[in-house]
Amino acid sequence: MLSLFLACQALLYWLDKPRRFDAPELVELSAGTNLTVFLDDLAARGILPHPDWLRYYARLVGVADSVRAGEYLLEPGITPRGILDKLVKGEVVLYSVTVIEGTTVRQMLNQLHAQRNLKALVDPGEPDALLRMLDADSTLKSVEGPATCRTQTPMRHW
Repeated sequence: MLSLFLACQALLYWLDKPRRFDAPELVELSAGTNLTVFLDDLAARGILPHPDWLRYYARLVGVADSVRAGEYLLEPGITPRGILDKLVKGEVVLYSVTVIEGTTVRQMLNQLHAQRNLKALVDPGEPDALLRMLDADSTLKSVEGPATCRTQTPMRHW
């Protein structure tokens, strides 16, 4: 009983111990990648020792299947619990792109393709592919036309 208590105390201490690494690390949890592979990658990069401990904790608290795919920025001093919280909340890196009013969809797609940090899922030569990707209303004939101006902050994959 005492050894179980000590093991739990050691885990709780480890979960809240700030990780020391030299510079912020940009890491990606790809869609379809499970938590085990991701945490093992963090261990290989020297960010997270004992990846099994965080994996067991995530299962214990019921969030192992709740992590969200995306690109994450891990700052020096983040705790293992902080890493897990980011993954569960989906606190991904966001990139800002300004689209000027009057820009056509083709021009916007070209502008997005020019951003080195973004990965394109729509070919700028086929703007109507955007309709299919978004599963837009079948009554729409084209993506061009009047649109509402609003601010969007894309993630890495658009």
